[in-house]
Amino acid sequence: SSTIGGSVVSFVIDLGNTPHILDISSNITDFLGYKAEHLKAKKECISKFIHHEDLNDLYLSVYNTILSRKKNHITSFKVLAFDQKLKHVNIYFKVFKDKKEDKLLLTGYMLDATKEKTFQQKIDYLRDYDHLTGLINREKMKSIIDKELLVNIETKTTSALLYLDLNRFKNVNDTLGHDIGDKLLKHVSHR
Repeated sequence: SSTIGGSVVSFVIDLGNTPHILDISSNITDFLGYKAEHLKAKKECISKFIHHEDLNDLYLSVYNTILSRKKNHITSFKVLAFDQKLKHVNIYFKVFKDKKEDKLLLTGYMLDATKEKTFQQKIDYLRDYDHLTGLINREKMKSIIDKELLVNIETKTTSALLYLDLNRFKNVNDTLGHDIGDKLLKHVSHR
């Protein structure tokens, strides 16, 4: 099926010694490029698909859900598609004990959040970096300096800050125009 966020893929995972896929909806092919039948037949281990940076966080989320006995949980992570491209997903899941099979199962669904994550990353970049030069902007720099000063106080160390200014830069803009001024700023920032 399709939603605003993209494909919705339902799944059931056996949380045994090697967590693996028991069932997954067929639209996984549209979403990640894998064939559902293949994943179910091979009982593929979920660690094959989850980005290595996010694997521990996912296991920790599941573990915390079990300990807290929460009915439902939401988390986000990156998965590797069949074409080796990274996709961002949000998953909504619950953990329950299948008494008949004596298994701990995780069931839920995931949504493609790649577009939303990419959009958020662009917003974050624009918030922290100058669009012309790509350098950290004043607010981001202030935040970095504040953190560094706290570290200096706690560790009784010192840091240095090099401050550069372009003398008479206003004259460049006034006499040669803003396009030339922009080129000069890009050149200086690159160097």
